[in-house]
Amino acid sequence: VKILQDAVLALAQGDVAQLQMLDTTKAQAQKLVRQHAGEDGKVTAISLLELLSLALTINPAMNEQDFAEGVNFLHNQNIITHYPSGALNNFVLLSPSWFIDSVTHVVRDPLLHPLPRDKAADKRLFDRLYQRGLLHPDLIDLFLAHLSTQQKNMLVLLMTTVGIIVPFGDDPETTEFLVPSLLKPSTNRVDLPSLHHRPRATAYITVTGRHAAVPQVTSLKSFAFPQPPAGFFSRFQTALIRHSEASKMSGSTTTVKSDPVLSRDYSFVWLGNHPVEVEINRSQGIIAITVYMDVITPILHQIQSIVLDLLNKHFHSMDLCCFVSANPPTPDPTLYKLSLIETHQRKCMEDPRATLEVSNDKIDKATFEAMFKPFVFKRDKSNYHVFVSYRHGDFDSLATAQFVNSIDGTALTDGTTLNPFYDAFSLSEGERFDVEFMVGMCNSMIVVPFVSMDALKRMLNPNNIVSVDNVLLEWSLALHLKEHNAIQRVLPLFIGPVTGIGTGMPTMGNLFMHFNADHDLPDEMNQVTHDRLVEFCAEKLSHLPAPKPKTVRKVVSEIFRFNSSKCLCWDLAGTSGHGGPRRAMSEELGPVQPTPAVPSLHEQVAQLSVQARDFLRIFRICGKEVITVLESVIGSTAQSVLAVHAGVTREIQPSAVPAAPHVPPHGATSTTMAPATATFESTAHAVSSQTVTLTGSEECQKLQALMATSDAFARYIPTVARLGVSIELALLYTSEELMAHLDFDPAHAAVFTRWLQSQLSA
Repeated sequence: VKILQDAVLALAQGDVAQLQMLDTTKAQAQKLVRQHAGEDGKVTAISLLELLSLALTINPAMNEQDFAEGVNFLHNQNIITHYPSGALNNFVLLSPSWFIDSVTHVVRDPLLHPLPRDKAADKRLFDRLYQRGLLHPDLIDLFLAHLSTQQKNMLVLLMTTVGIIVPFGDDPETTEFLVPSLLKPSTNRVDLPSLHHRPRATAYITVTGRHAAVPQVTSLKSFAFPQPPAGFFSRFQTALIRHSEASKMSGSTTTVKSDPVLSRDYSFVWLGNHPVEVEINRSQGIIAITVYMDVITPILHQIQSIVLDLLNKHFHSMDLCCFVSANPPTPDPTLYKLSLIETHQRKCMEDPRATLEVSNDKIDKATFEAMFKPFVFKRDKSNYHVFVSYRHGDFDSLATAQFVNSIDGTALTDGTTLNPFYDAFSLSEGERFDVEFMVGMCNSMIVVPFVSMDALKRMLNPNNIVSVDNVLLEWSLALHLKEHNAIQRVLPLFIGPVTGIGTGMPTMGNLFMHFNADHDLPDEMNQVTHDRLVEFCAEKLSHLPAPKPKTVRKVVSEIFRFNSSKCLCWDLAGTSGHGGPRRAMSEELGPVQPTPAVPSLHEQVAQLSVQARDFLRIFRICGKEVITVLESVIGSTAQSVLAVHAGVTREIQPSAVPAAPHVPPHGATSTTMAPATATFESTAHAVSSQTVTLTGSEECQKLQALMATSDAFARYIPTVARLGVSIELALLYTSEELMAHLDFDPAHAAVFTRWLQSQLSA
């Protein structure tokens, strides 16, 4: 490695004549100088293969691992710059100063640092760059005309990787780059009519030293922290753009999304279906984040993750603090640390009488929830539309967040709002997470397993067969529930091997070409995982048969057999991906779509645009497919409920008293409906005989007539379908509405409500 270091340093200076080493090494170095030296005789970059050829002249016995360790050592010593992923893997930069000098030809103030070539620039493109921060590839060609095409391509890749520029736009033919550091101050703000009536809430974040004293409570006007580090906000804007969605039609709604609006101090972007405004107040050192939704906690947590990732990569000594304001809004709101609010919310779960003591004031639970409604996150844990199963990891976690944001809060055709189970906001503090996620799956309609190389890697290792694998546990439970029709669908989302994470230009291969579920996995059972599944089913799903023992290979193979042709992330054209050729993981494969050795700059930009766009949208496209499947499930179930509804309203003899309708155990669903011959009057007598007697057959007749003729009840049929239980039980969820339509006598209404409650208890 020391000899290679000397050779690289000499190569960067273009002076290899004085090298004291083997003739073959010197000859190879001289060849590289002839091929790559610039006008000054120095070499700025070579390919990874050329560096390997140089290393092999020093040590012909060097293996791949030795070479990788040597390259990593030289990178850590700042002798070279090399990013071992994505398109940059083939480039080795020998002169960091060359990179900085080249960037300043583009990212500069043209009044302070003009170039002779500026006069030849298209005025419209020139103004667009230095007034709006949008860089056209033609300007890169012009400003960097002294570089070769290969050097330009490498420079664009490096600038994208480190976040100096980010692909911006939908059409690869017209793609530009956003240069956040060139954005100008602006007072323009987004004013969309569609946002005027949407609920919204604002949180405030600041970055401080890791050991700085931060108050738990403060006021907005007195809020004063040091300015964020130089470059922080522009990097934050870059990260938001990478996570955001360009203008398009949103989900199953008809809301047209606007393009992002960006300036030096302000950003408006869409995170999934949710509009987000971000504005920095540099004098106070605070960033205001406004999210247009009822409860902003899920989006706020995602933004916090983006900021923390940014701090870990570029600002190691800084930490994040987040504050929220209380309702109602005031000119100078009091700000409370978000961690204080979330901690107290957990206390309220354990003790409803807990109070929040702030500035000698005691805030009870009801007042607390009213004051912090946008930040007190509540979901219906008895009914989820989609359960998301994934393995935590750099890429899978980001992909899952993109997917959940694309579906969460979507308005469904039955008038409800899509409620996903996502561990980041569905698990409760202080509770057993394994029990909670399994109960959550039992209460879901569709299970979406994220089947990726990262999800499968742990299962591939035979040493992990002796410990509980929660992803394997989730997939095993999904198969068990589907086998007994306790969930509606299993819709796997297949993700191929991904390279280039963090570069802004990742690539994805075909999972089926790299992995064979029938051969690569161990053909033995993970006993501890199976035992955990059996234990849960015995406790919560005793009405179902015990789960069958299955090997790891059997579980994954069955997941692979669920048809999910429109959720193949590497090929969203909808082709039949399940029947194609597959190879073992151990086989070496080249890139699915190899890139030409030296593409033109415009080809490089178009490729970057497609990669960035596809990886931003790929999981949102899958989200749309899941919503489509969910709508079809809701529609088909609603039809079956309507059939039962027709049977329930048939006239029978009052003396006929049927058995009470089947009610599934808590935490489970059932497709069993009430007997078609049941009437509400007779069922009420049967269920309530030991408590109260439902009097007044007139009310029951009104109820039957309403079910048979009223559009008001028809609105609740999809709700009944989601519950998958008897109409009588479903009426518990709509009783207040029905009471208003029926005009019940108050005394009878109270009796009727108690009867409905007894149905639920039964």
